[in-house]
Formats: sequence, structure tokens, C-alpha cells
Amino acid sequence: MPAGFSLLVRRSFPGRPGWRIWYDWLIPRLAKKHKADAIFLTGGIAAAPVTGKGTASTMTIPQCLWMPEKANPKEGGDYLPLYSRRLKESLSRAGLVFCFSDRDKQWLDGSGPGADAVVVSPWSSRESSPLLPEERDAIKQQYANGREYFLADVAGAGEEKITRVLKSFSLFKKRQLSNLQLILSGGASTPGARLQQRLETYKYREDVSWAQRQGEAGEKLTAAAYAFLLPFAAKTLGIPVLDAWRSKVPVIIGTETGLQPWAGDAVLVADMEDPASLATHMMTVYKDERLRTELIEKGRRRVAANTPRQTLDAIWAGLTRVIRQPAAGSM
Repeated sequence: MPAGFSLLVRRSFPGRPGWRIWYDWLIPRLAKKHKADAIFLTGGIAAAPVTGKGTASTMTIPQCLWMPEKANPKEGGDYLPLYSRRLKESLSRAGLVFCFSDRDKQWLDGSGPGADAVVVSPWSSRESSPLLPEERDAIKQQYANGREYFLADVAGAGEEKITRVLKSFSLFKKRQLSNLQLILSGGASTPGARLQQRLETYKYREDVSWAQRQGEAGEKLTAAAYAFLLPFAAKTLGIPVLDAWRSKVPVIIGTETGLQPWAGDAVLVADMEDPASLATHMMTVYKDERLRTELIEKGRRRVAANTPRQTLDAIWAGLTRVIRQPAAGSM
């Protein structure tokens, strides 16, 4: 952080009453007490009007809002209870808005008078990398009976959605007669009871397994995959896709993820309402080695375009437009 700046961090009280106290009472008072130059708020909710020290006619303290992963509430994201009800008011109060996709920026820019929206690209805190051949073989032996496998991230997806992935895999198996495996990776160490029962009666149950993808072991599970699948929306901002690209693993995503504008042509995009769509892409990656290589190379270029330095520079450039600049020579 540049010299001359300080950062004050506070946490809110839990529950709906706690949120109201936080946004409408505590934040304005803390900001005035500490003579804040700007306020950072997550959840896409602005605080009540905040003025600097002195009379009500003094300049309003800028508020910088971090929007949810999906800013448009019609897209069904994960929001705080106050978000939708206060959205229009929050945007009118914000001096700067950070969002996570060009689609969100377009929606925010078209939502009426309000703050400038800055797109923040995701990056991973880990440095995934391709595995050596012997490392890949060891992972395949551990998780997939020594065979190649598709890795599907289904964290947060319910039984119905995971069933669509299984239907797609069935179509792939029928048409390709391949021994490729499917590993489903969820947030829990084991699937739920109903899903477990479904897996036990699944025609290709011997070719499907469940694994929890966490830490270094999870990175290696991704890096050893034949292809990585992110079929549904998840609280990831696309970081698992970046990790797969770093590991030179081709990626297939679902339309629901909303990552198409960010990922560009470095991924294949499946309509998860139609099992044949994902199955077709799985077959394409399996049969077309040239396309597979092209996807890996395009992914590598996308990684180069999503570095922490670039993202931090974009954030700072936005902040300098709304935060009172320090005196000359204090930077």
C-alpha cells in the first residue's frame, strides 16, 4: 500500500438486524470518527449517506462497492438479504463499483445513473503447473484405476444437475466405447445419500468415482485430468479454470457459469440443459488431438492475461479516481 495510506478493517454483526445496524449506523459513524477518505463494502450494498467531519454540506465520503459474483439478481446469485431491495439506492451512492465480468459491467452501466464499474479479473493464489509423466500416472492409478479421466467440478450442484453430467457421460461411453473414467468432485468428501444410491445403480458405475478436491492433492487431481469440466455456476470466479489452464488441461464449461466472455475461445461451452451438448464436447476433446492442443495453448495465453499485478493495477487505477489524493511527495 502506498505511503500515507492506512486501512481500517471492521466486521459486521451477524443476521438481518446486524446488517441493518452495520450499514445504517456503524459504518457512517466509524467513517466520520476516523475521517475516512473512502469506504470499501462487500456484498454490493452501500451504507447510509456518509459525510465528512463538519456540517452536512461537506463532501460525501466515497463508497467503493464489491459486487457479488453475479451482480444481476435475476441471474440467481448468492446475495445478502438487503441486496436486491437496496440495489438501485446502493448504485446511486457508490463512487466506484468492482465487478467480475464484462457482462456484469454492461448490466451495471445500463442500470441507470450510478458509479463507474471496474471489471476485476480473477487469479489463483496457487501456482498450478503441469505434472511430470510419472506424477500423472501415480494420480491416475490412485483415483481412476490407472486410466485417463474427465474431472467434473460439481461443488454446490444438486442431485438433478449432477444427473445431467452422468447422462452426458453415458452418451460419451455409448458412442466412443472408451475406457475413460469420470471423477466427480464436490465440496464434501462423499456424495449425499440419494446421489450415492443413484451412483450405485448407474450403468457405468465402475467408471465413475467421487473425490474431494482440496489443497495440493486437489491441484494434482486437476493437473492429471484428460479434461476439466465446470458445468455449473459455482463460487469460484473461474479460478479452477485458471488452475486447469496452468496445468495444460483443456476445459469445458457450462453456459450457466457465465464465464464465456472471460474465457473466450479457450474453452468449449456446453448447454447443460441438453446432455448431448456436453457429451459432444467430451467426444471432441477425446478424438480431436489438434483441437485439444489448441485449447491448451489458448488457455496458456489467457493465464498470461490474468496476473495479480494486472488486476491490482486495475483496482488501484479505479481507486485513484475516487479517493482524495495525498499531498505531493507523500507517495
